[in-house]
Amino acid sequence: AVEQIAGITRGASVFDLADAVGKGKRELAHELMMRFINQGEEPTRAVAMIARHFHLLIKARDLLARPLSREEMAAQLGVAPFFLNGYLNQARNRSVPWLWAGLSALKEADWRLKSQGRCSEQLVLDLLIARLCTASSKRG
Repeated sequence: AVEQIAGITRGASVFDLADAVGKGKRELAHELMMRFINQGEEPTRAVAMIARHFHLLIKARDLLARPLSREEMAAQLGVAPFFLNGYLNQARNRSVPWLWAGLSALKEADWRLKSQGRCSEQLVLDLLIARLCTASSKRG
């Protein structure tokens, strides 16, 4: 409410966007994507960073099955230990096949953004967010 009245807004971080997608928060992810693009950022950068996030979630799923300390897990993921719980929690809530399907959707969106140009950018991004944020609680 304060942001709406005062016009004070924090820039959209691509990491916040990837985190919202990883948590399956569709409305927040859509809002962050639009803010990210309206800041003048390239959509392909957002897609690449979300893909990186999905790769980390796949690795995190693998690490959950191994007897490793938190420090070892963080080192293997290449993230600060402070962020480890977020990745592990998201990884637990996503099935490996779903994560791979998400990577496929990201690859397709990247191709569409690069080949179809700005005219279909909004549609590609809207469909991507919808696809990535569905069935967020599937396990397996």
